[in-house]
Amino acid sequence: MYNGKNKTALNSQLRIKDAFISMLKYSSFDTILIKDICKKANISRQRFYYLYKSKEEIISHILNDFFSNMLDDIKIRNINSLFDLINIFYLSIDANEDIQYIFAIENTSNIAENIFVNYLNQIHMIKVGHIMNLNDLYAHHFLASGFIHLYNKWCKGGKDIPIEYIIQLAFNIITGQHFKDENNI
Repeated sequence: MYNGKNKTALNSQLRIKDAFISMLKYSSFDTILIKDICKKANISRQRFYYLYKSKEEIISHILNDFFSNMLDDIKIRNINSLFDLINIFYLSIDANEDIQYIFAIENTSNIAENIFVNYLNQIHMIKVGHIMNLNDLYAHHFLASGFIHLYNKWCKGGKDIPIEYIIQLAFNIITGQHFKDENNI
């Protein structure tokens, strides 16, 4: 993926991302072709492959931007509680329609999980202040996968309950409270 500062290239990347997201609203990930993205973004395929290697790389770019902004928000607000981190995660996704489309893509959850783990690792370093060990890495993968799948399940259920309930549920599961309440088992 192109990571330079050339304004024309950055503008082309933006057009590609916008074209891809708009196509996801009407087509499945698997049916979207690179040539169709190029046509909609009004760029050549050569230009596309100079900027990205694949559709998955577009998704990675979009998710990295999203999680980077979320990390900045966590730093600015000086978030320290687990509940507040969960709250920011779910409310940030729910406020961003593009990210919702990406999270809904079945065969790309590993991309989202790995990028989310990377940002959880960064949050860990900021909040805990020490280098992670293997247990931390496993925990971050568990959290990332669980948070993403819980969000997707909620969306597929038609968002039938308030997001605040999903936030509280995620918090209760992580803290063990969910399993202490007889009504939840």
